[in-house]
Amino acid sequence: MHKILLIPTSVPPLIGIYKDNKLISSHVLESKLSDSLVSFFCDLKKKRIAFDELFYVNGPGSYMALKLTYIFAQTLHISNNVKLHATNGFYFNNNTPIKAYGDCYFAYENGQIKLIKSNENICSNYALPSVLDESIFGGDLEPLYILPAV
Repeated sequence: MHKILLIPTSVPPLIGIYKDNKLISSHVLESKLSDSLVSFFCDLKKKRIAFDELFYVNGPGSYMALKLTYIFAQTLHISNNVKLHATNGFYFNNNTPIKAYGDCYFAYENGQIKLIKSNENICSNYALPSVLDESIFGGDLEPLYILPAV
């Protein structure tokens, strides 16, 4: 059985398919997550690529991507009994700041996510790991909404 890693906060979103925790194929969703996520998983089903665990980034990042991923993951869990695991995106971008808004970025310092300002345009490059480290994922599946409500 395969395992899937979804990084919805990457631009473009990344998906890795793992067998025995080793990356066997990587995919880039070229269109918006809302337009391509369901069709990607439908294609997996057509190709008879079965999976029983979904690992995903639950933040920080685009609220829309986080909400969509959470709802999609919960749907897979309820309808197909897929086990869910989530973690923050800093594990997949070499712990570089993640764009929030304007000149603000999310940074991961001392085990906490903080909002920082920077005059530099920081580029956060995500990458799928060649080996899936399940120890960095936990059971806190809800999106990491860091910013206060407006």
